[in-house]
Amino acid sequence: MNEIDVSIIVPLYNAEKYVRKSILSVINQTFKNYEIIIVNDGSTDNSVDNIIDLVNKYNNIRLIYQTNKGAAVARNVGIRNSNGEWIYFLDSDDYIDKDLLKICFEECTNNNLDVLHFDGKAFYDENFSQRNEVGLEDFNREELLNSEKIYSGEEFFYESYRKNAYRLSACLAFFRKKFLMDNELFFTDGLLHEDQEFVFKAAFLADRIKYIPNKIFYRRVRENSVSQKISFKTIDSIKYIIETNMKFIKNRKGNINKDFILSKYFDDLYIDLSYKASQLYEVDGKFGKEGLLGVINYCLDHILDTLDISIMYAIRYISEIIMKIIKDTDLVNELVEYILKRSGFYKILNNERLDKVKNLELCNSEKTIGIYGLGTHTSDLIKFYEENIEKIRCKIIFIDSFKETNSIKFLNREVINVKDIVNYDFDKVIISSYGYQEELYKELKKYIKYNTLPIVKLYTEDYPYCVFGIKNLEKNTIKMQNERSQRKYEGKSTCIWNR
Repeated sequence: MNEIDVSIIVPLYNAEKYVRKSILSVINQTFKNYEIIIVNDGSTDNSVDNIIDLVNKYNNIRLIYQTNKGAAVARNVGIRNSNGEWIYFLDSDDYIDKDLLKICFEECTNNNLDVLHFDGKAFYDENFSQRNEVGLEDFNREELLNSEKIYSGEEFFYESYRKNAYRLSACLAFFRKKFLMDNELFFTDGLLHEDQEFVFKAAFLADRIKYIPNKIFYRRVRENSVSQKISFKTIDSIKYIIETNMKFIKNRKGNINKDFILSKYFDDLYIDLSYKASQLYEVDGKFGKEGLLGVINYCLDHILDTLDISIMYAIRYISEIIMKIIKDTDLVNELVEYILKRSGFYKILNNERLDKVKNLELCNSEKTIGIYGLGTHTSDLIKFYEENIEKIRCKIIFIDSFKETNSIKFLNREVINVKDIVNYDFDKVIISSYGYQEELYKELKKYIKYNTLPIVKLYTEDYPYCVFGIKNLEKNTIKMQNERSQRKYEGKSTCIWNR
């Protein structure tokens, strides 16, 4: 039985303005059976001077010195020197709610957990100057995850990633020390963004994981933090994470190509790598076109060879990132054309479109079919069908949420309001929208008069990528250059294709 319940591990490097608040947020906890292990990673400022009085005053605070080796090494030193049953990682520029330790300890012990996840809030440091370029990460997952359920680790990964609730920070979790030691789970020495490897592996290795919606962690977004700096080491670190996590999961899962969630996870890493490489090209002349092209080819090699489920998703986002970040329009045109040709993007797109429309029965003259949704997505679908399948012979009636019945025509056909659908006898209704498919489905279900009416969704969890209403990437590069000042990439969905 451990005499100390919780070890809080704080890697410290040049955080003189913030570290005292960080340590005080632990000292002021309502839960008291803990130790603080501060690992000074060769700080060259007054970080240690600003907390040395606290170290001397409290006998449950230990200060360990090392030469500068990075946060990963510092955290590992903390793990190996810890005495607590549970471990929490706190960065020296962040802080925690006064009840974090009490809440987490009780949840972990009452439920015999390996890992506990919780929520937090991100905020800008008062001196942070890039608020228009850097968004605040959303740590609120209350509406996305079941806080009553105890998951297996693998189940938690799939559920959280599928619902866009997967968060990378190790500071948003409590870990059982025995779980870490039994699985030899440590941070990789010298790696930047080391949480991406650690949290991923912890998810798949854990037997019991729980999530609670408490917002008890506070993440500071500030100048010159590791997460904001872009360097050659950033690129190498993300490549390492991709290859290490890929090897880890293949040893556990077998064929990743058949696994949508995992392919989406790795696609997102390639997208992030392309984003960081594009940023580095703009700020470091030594990286240059050769370095950028090298990263693009690295991503394409892996995407085309491994991730056959979601190629279109990755190619579109990588192309979009280049359009928005690289300022040299000629280079943008060259790179986008190269990406599209090498990936066979439009051939893949055409095949996916054929797969979506081949069973819609728009050529059956005996059918009356409703198409819910007006706009580019629908006109593109109709045009593609007639050019690649057959002439449309069914009676099509378009459905809209806002237009009054018969107030307008669309593609020279009748348009009705969804509320009036009860007055029509449809053989089926096709929902023609990418971004609003689920909203339209719910709206449609409110007004249909019989539950046997077939409703066709074009997008599913197995392949949720837009295939209609897509603007021509090659023809939109200059337009994207002009729009750069109005838009920013935040790792979320800012698409150039119609929703």
